[in-house]
Amino acid sequence: MKKVIIVGAGIAGLSAGIYALQSGFEVTIYESHTIPGGASTSWRRNGYLFEGGMHWLTGSSAKTPLHKLWREVGALDDSVKIHLRDPFYTLEHNGQRACLYRDLDKLCAHFLAIAPDDRAEILKLCSDIKKFTKLKMPIMDIKGVKVKQKAHPPPRDAFQYVAGAAPPLLLCQSIRGGICPAV
Repeated sequence: MKKVIIVGAGIAGLSAGIYALQSGFEVTIYESHTIPGGASTSWRRNGYLFEGGMHWLTGSSAKTPLHKLWREVGALDDSVKIHLRDPFYTLEHNGQRACLYRDLDKLCAHFLAIAPDDRAEILKLCSDIKKFTKLKMPIMDIKGVKVKQKAHPPPRDAFQYVAGAAPPLLLCQSIRGGICPAV
């Protein structure tokens, strides 16, 4: 059996590990922190939940290819409420507001209204964003990578197994997705 070693138990490392397991690889994930999640880590202390990073999840809309990936790895399920704020970000500087809108036409119109002298650059930016929206995520179509069998446990449970581990973390296929001590 081919082996894969992944450094880092952030969302990318955990997702890569899940898909490698599903594709029949023996997987080991090393993590230097006491908990997985990378920039998307949260923790509890004295009855409070501290959210350490995740403020938005690119691809959370059901219309995007990433949505399927997030559901497969357990980052999204039917219990997760998705708030699609628009604008999703607003910056204020010297009394001027710049907003980032999900709707490209609205974004371009807003930028043109607040910076008409930058029309050429704004139109180029909007054109480039439109081109980018047509890209597909490569992970959805890697030639030759197929799932031979479902991972055991289900991929979404791998996050739970790693969450209770002590450092450094190892996610080992040999014990079916559980944690084994560092060597």
